Amino acid sequence: MNVGGISTNYSAAYDAEKAQKVGSTGDFAEKIAGAAQASGTEATAAAHGFDDESGDVAVLQMLYTNSGIKYTVYKTQDFSPENPIYKVKMWDSEENMTERLIDASKINLRNCDTFEWEVYAIHLKESGKADFKDTILQAITAEQNGFGSSWDHSAKINWVEAVKDIMQSSYNRGDLKGYMEWKNFLSFLE
Repeated sequence: MNVGGISTNYSAAYDAEKAQKVGSTGDFAEKIAGAAQASGTEATAAAHGFDDESGDVAVLQMLYTNSGIKYTVYKTQDFSPENPIYKVKMWDSEENMTERLIDASKINLRNCDTFEWEVYAIHLKESGKADFKDTILQAITAEQNGFGSSWDHSAKINWVEAVKDIMQSSYNRGDLKGYMEWKNFLSFLE
C-alpha cells in the first residue's frame, strides 16, 4: 500500500492499483479519523477497496469527522468510456446509507453537489485527462470553511465560480504559482 500524502487536514490518498491487490482498507480511514478527533482537527481520508456485494472497485473513500458523513465512490463493473457511471454510497452521522449512480458525462459543474464534484475529479483521472484529486479536495475545503458547521455535501454549488474565487484569492495574496495552478484547473472546468 502506498500513501500518497497526509496534509494538515489529515487528508490521505492511496494508489488504487496497489491497494486493490490487498483489498479494502477502510480501517485506515477510521484510524485517521480517530487521530484527528483526538487532536480536534477535521479529517478526511481516501482509500481504495471493493464493494463485496457487487465487486465494484472503490476509487475513493472519504470520512468527514466534523459532520460524521462518509462516502465511497465505486467504478462499476459495467463502466466504459461511453457509459461512465460511478456508484456512490453515502452514510450520514447515524450510519444511514443511501446509494446513487452518477453519470460523469452529465455532471453540470455550475450546479452540482460535493459527490458529483468528487466523481468529476475521479473521472478526469480514470480517463487519463488529469489528476486534480488534491485540487478538488482544496476546493471542497475552501467551500467548507466559508460555510462552517452548516456545510451540506448535497447542496448544489457553482464549482466553476468557486474555483475562480480561489484563483483570485491566490492572486491577491501574491501566490502566482497557486494562481497558475488554479488557472490550469479552470481550463478543464470551462
